[in-house]
Amino acid sequence: MVGTPYVSQGRELMAQAWEELERGDLRQASEKGWGAASQMVKAAAETRGWEHQSPGDVHNVVILLVRELGDRSLRLLFSSAACLHHNFYEGWLPAEVVRDSLEDVELFVERMERIVAGGVGAQRDALREGVGVWRDADGRDSMQEPEPGLSCAGGG
Repeated sequence: MVGTPYVSQGRELMAQAWEELERGDLRQASEKGWGAASQMVKAAAETRGWEHQSPGDVHNVVILLVRELGDRSLRLLFSSAACLHHNFYEGWLPAEVVRDSLEDVELFVERMERIVAGGVGAQRDALREGVGVWRDADGRDSMQEPEPGLSCAGGG
């Protein structure tokens, strides 16, 4: 399957991110989280024949996927990964935020794996199964974004 090396690398980096967090190395956990997300984006890009070599290409692929699938939450989840990448260089995020961001990235990785494996239909199935669907205050599925938390722009 096209994209498979990226998928396996993404999974491996996600596992390493959690290991680094357990060791208390927030910068390495952050970078591994970013790597996991970006590998999954590259996998999706490869299945569609889209450019994916530069960091700018990776961000553009996320924009294209949001447009294709009509799901803005992909961009929001990917933003957590980008924030982790920034943290690798700055080191200003506390452990709690790194952990929360890694949870976002893990969800992103799971969703991207479904997208790579089965395209749009798999994404819709994932949404029906509650994977990546926000929960409202009453625990019901919602496509409305959650209240914003700490963002990369607020760090430093």
